[in-house]
Amino acid sequence: SRMFRRFSGARWGAGYHTQMQVLSLRSWKERWSKQFSWENVLLMVMIGVIISVLWWQVGAGPLTIERAGDQSGMLFFLILFPSFQSLFNAIFTFPDERRILSKERIAGMYRLSAFYFGRTVADLPIDLAFPILLHVLTYFTTGLRLTAGAYFGSLGTILLSVIISSSVGVFLGALAMSVKLAQVMSACFMLTLMLAGGFYIQNVPFWMAWLPSINYVMYAYNLMLITQFGGQKLECGLSTDLAAAAPTGDIAEASSGGSSAGLSAGASISGDVLTDYALRCAEGGTDMPYALTSGAVLSRNLDMPAWQMVLILISWIIIFKTVGYVALDIRTRKTTKHSMLT
Repeated sequence: SRMFRRFSGARWGAGYHTQMQVLSLRSWKERWSKQFSWENVLLMVMIGVIISVLWWQVGAGPLTIERAGDQSGMLFFLILFPSFQSLFNAIFTFPDERRILSKERIAGMYRLSAFYFGRTVADLPIDLAFPILLHVLTYFTTGLRLTAGAYFGSLGTILLSVIISSSVGVFLGALAMSVKLAQVMSACFMLTLMLAGGFYIQNVPFWMAWLPSINYVMYAYNLMLITQFGGQKLECGLSTDLAAAAPTGDIAEASSGGSSAGLSAGASISGDVLTDYALRCAEGGTDMPYALTSGAVLSRNLDMPAWQMVLILISWIIIFKTVGYVALDIRTRKTTKHSMLT
C-alpha cells in the first residue's frame, strides 16, 4: 500500500526505524560533547552548592510559617532554573542546523519526521541529566520530606517542566529560525510564565484571567507544594506571639468565615494574615493547605487533584512537540523550495 511504501524505505533508501536510529545517534554524539563540558558541570554543581548553603535544612524541624515560606521559594526556583536553562539551550537546535537540514532534505536522505523524532529521542536524556543532578545535590541538604513519594514526586514534576520548556524552545527556534529572534521570544515567554506562576502574584487582572489556566509553571509549582506540604501540620514556632497579638474580635470573625487570607511569609505580615494565622495557632495548627491565597508560601487555588495537573503537563508536552514539528516542516519546506529554485 501507499502508506507502507512511505515508511518501508523504498523512496528514502532506508527504513523509517533505521533513519531514526542513525539520526538519533548522530544528534547524541553532537550534543554530548557540548552539553557535558566541564563548564556546564561546574555551573550545575555550583548552583547546587549555592542552593544548599542558602536553604540549608530549611525543610527540617517544625513547619512554621517562615520555614514554609523559605521552602516554597526554593521549590519555585528548582522549577524555574532548569526550565529556563532547558528552554534557552533548545532554541539553538534547528537554527544551527538549518543549512545542513535543508541540503539533506533536498537530497532526499531521510524523512523530516525521522529527523525530528530522532533528535527528540537523543535530546531527552541529555536535557534531563542536569536537572536530575541538581535535584540529587539539593534535596537532602535542604531537608525536604524524606519519603519516596515526595522525592520522586518532586523529581518528576521538575522533569515534566523541563521537557515542556525544551519543547517550547524547539518550537520557538523552528518558528523563528533565527537565534536572536528566538532568544527575545523565549525571554518574553518565560518571564511571563514566571511572573504569573503563582509565586509572585495570585490575583491577576480580569483581562488576564486566562493566563494562569495555561501556565504550566503554575501547575508544576502546585505539584511541588503538594509533594512537600500535603498532609503536614502547620506549627506555631514563630508566633506563639502572633496568637496573642491578634485582636479577639478578628479571631472570632475569622472563625465564622470572615477571613480567608491564608498564609504569607513576606517581610511584613498584614492584619488579615495575622488574624488567620493566629486562629490556626489557637486551634493547635491544621493541615497545610496548598491552595490558600498566600504571598510567598502557597499558590493560586487550582482546585484540582494532582493527577489532573500531571495530565495537563503531559498534554502541554504533546502540544508543543506537535507545533514544533509543524513549524519546522513549514520553515524548512520554504528554504528547500528556495534552494531548488536558485
